[in-house]
Amino acid sequence: MKKIFFSFFIAAVLFAVTYSVQAALIPGTLVKCAESPDIYQVSTRYENRLELIKNEVVFVASGFQWNDIVSVSCDDIENASLSFIGFPTEKLLKFEGSPEVYENRLNCESASSSTAQGCGDVFYHIPNEATAELLFGSAWESKIVEVSASFKTYFTPSGEGYIFPSTM
Repeated sequence: MKKIFFSFFIAAVLFAVTYSVQAALIPGTLVKCAESPDIYQVSTRYENRLELIKNEVVFVASGFQWNDIVSVSCDDIENASLSFIGFPTEKLLKFEGSPEVYENRLNCESASSSTAQGCGDVFYHIPNEATAELLFGSAWESKIVEVSASFKTYFTPSGEGYIFPSTM
């Protein structure tokens, strides 16, 4: 009887481990390995690709949840093709406690390559509600992602608006 129970227990453990590894590879799943703070999303567009979530601002703005992250081995991450997820271009940015709203546009002109990895996020201030409605329609307020004012320190003011770093 003990032998049957032990065999059943081992089979259940192996199934659970196999299931969790397979679940981690489902497109859209958030994954990370224990030795790194980096969080990736299994690509929904490309096979065997992980997309690095650039930083906490992007994580929050993309609507991800911290408790949805699945741990995988660092080897799994190292063996995948990598790209990154930037701040969603369809979203507008607002800092808590400030009335100002910003539009995100990828700026590839100053980048060394024309790929998304060579582009940087530049946030342009939207001067008023009329402009926001003209650019984004009557539901423009539903596109706003409000982030902590403390994140503003990660943005570099420039003549065009704010430049968001590729890493944080």
